[in-house]
Amino acid sequence: MDNFVDKRDFALLEQDKCPYFILRRLLDGEYEWVLSDHARIIVCKSGDGYPIWIWTIENASLGVIEWAYRIIAEHDLFRWHRLNVKYPLVEYFKEHSAANGRKIYVHANLLAYECQTLIAPEERAEGALYRCDTEDIDALASMMKGFREERRDRKRNIRSEAENAIAAGNVFFWKDKRGRAVSCCKYTVAAGMACLSLVYTKPEFRRQHYAQTLAYEVSKLATEAGYIPMLYADADYDPANACYEKLGYTIRGKVYTIAEF
Repeated sequence: MDNFVDKRDFALLEQDKCPYFILRRLLDGEYEWVLSDHARIIVCKSGDGYPIWIWTIENASLGVIEWAYRIIAEHDLFRWHRLNVKYPLVEYFKEHSAANGRKIYVHANLLAYECQTLIAPEERAEGALYRCDTEDIDALASMMKGFREERRDRKRNIRSEAENAIAAGNVFFWKDKRGRAVSCCKYTVAAGMACLSLVYTKPEFRRQHYAQTLAYEVSKLATEAGYIPMLYADADYDPANACYEKLGYTIRGKVYTIAEF
C-alpha cells in the first residue's frame, strides 16, 4: 500500500463519484494520511473528529474485504474512529469484530443524492436567501452546534469550523420576513459537483418550509455556477428524504457509518 494518491485513484472514484464525493475532495490534499493500492482499496483519514473513508472496488472479493479489515485492525482504527464504508464491509466487520470480542455499531445509513433537474418547491417559505459574512460567525456557530448535537457528532472546534465555512464563501442563511436567521446550508465543490451540507433549521422555526426553500435556492446557485448539486441524507429520516426528492434529487448510492462506540 502506498501513502500517496495519483491519477489512478481519481479514476477509480469516478465509478462512485456521488457517494464518495467527500473522499474525492479529500484526495485533492485535505487529508491527514492515506493508504491506497490504486486499484482495489483506498483508506483516508481527514482529521480528528471526522470519519475515516474506506473505498473498495465494486463487488469486492472476500480477499479485498479481508484486506480492508486487516488494515483497520492493524491501525486500531475501530477504537477511536467512525468509518464510512460500503455495505459488504459492514457485515464482515461486525462478524469478525464480534469474534474478537468487539462490537461494531451502524451509526448511520447515508443516502447519496444527485440532482440533474432541479424542481421548484410547491410551497415556498417567506423570507430571503442570505450569504453569510464574517459578522455572522457566532450565529452560524450556534446553528452548527445544534446541528452536531442532533446528529450526536463528536465534539469539534465549532467556532473554527464556522470561520472556515464563511471564509470559503458558500454558506447561507434563510432569513424570515422579520430578518431572523432561521435556517442554514452550505456547499463545497469538487470534480464538477457541489455537495450541500449543514442543512439545519432551528427547532422553533420548523415545519414552515424554510429548509426546503433554502436547499432549493442553494442548489439553484450551484447549478447556475455550472455544478451538479448532490447531498447526503439519513436513510432513516423520511421527512428529509421526501423533501429532497420533491426538489428533483435522485439516489445514486449509499454509505454506511460504523464504529465501536
